[in-house]
Amino acid sequence: TAKGGGVTRQPLRLREVSAVARQLHWRLVLLAESPVMSPAAWALLQRKTSNARTRAVAVHFNTTVCVVGMDLMLGLACCSYALTHARALLLFTDLLSERVNFLLLIAIRWIMGVPAGLKLNDHLDFCLGNLCILGIECYQVIYRWAQPLLPLVLVCTAMSGAFGVTVMLSVLSDLLSIATLHIYIFYSLAARW
Repeated sequence: TAKGGGVTRQPLRLREVSAVARQLHWRLVLLAESPVMSPAAWALLQRKTSNARTRAVAVHFNTTVCVVGMDLMLGLACCSYALTHARALLLFTDLLSERVNFLLLIAIRWIMGVPAGLKLNDHLDFCLGNLCILGIECYQVIYRWAQPLLPLVLVCTAMSGAFGVTVMLSVLSDLLSIATLHIYIFYSLAARW
């Protein structure tokens, strides 16, 4: 606690928020633990003698190489698929965005009319519901404005597959978090009021 009795906050780390940052941290940890970065472990691998420690280092190194190699191969396959089917993926993204926003609007309008809807107070329920509808409509305007950038986002996401499928999935996870930020804001707003 701080002097005034309040709670002190720890600084927010990027890897706590972003899947890409967590993935890059994990890759750096793998690299730091590999025998290539440790001269003592590398010397153990170079010896002709075979004991439990040498075998453990060799198994760890070989496992890491296999995991990263498979990750890279799957990432390149996903990259190739995304680039060859880019038009269909962009169309699917556009249709999915329209459908989700349409369903959100229907759900909010429905829940505004239910007796125990967003809130028990009718006026607060109406205000909060209209605020959510306004937020969805603003999101639709922002999406239409950013739509010309979607091919560039798709190419960047596909090219991230060259670093492995886990990096590509991390980028997709962060993009999904950004795309659904307005829903999280509505949830936080409703929970705090």
